[in-house]
Amino acid sequence: MTGSAVNVILNFFLIRAYAAAGAATASVIAEICVTLVQFIAVRKQISAGRVLKIILRYILLSIPMFVVGVVIRGVVQAGVLRLALVICGCVIMYGVELVLTRDPFMKAFGKE
Repeated sequence: MTGSAVNVILNFFLIRAYAAAGAATASVIAEICVTLVQFIAVRKQISAGRVLKIILRYILLSIPMFVVGVVIRGVVQAGVLRLALVICGCVIMYGVELVLTRDPFMKAFGKE
């Protein structure tokens, strides 16, 4: 309910000013609000320090992926091919990072 309310209110202002980018921004802000509400609700069951450490890890891992996407966008002319190359390049980069850092997420794909 929190996310919906925030999204509707922000959409009212941001879509008028920024069109689709405003709608996307409103959605991201609404999702952040939902995450904060959920975090507050379970704050006694989880460690805030541990959660922030995990978040920081994935933010740092996303930086090289972002660079790959920017480089591809700068080299390939706009169109469907560029979109496909950016998506594939970023997915491959992120996957390599997860494997190299032995991320716990990758255990789901390992042998049992």
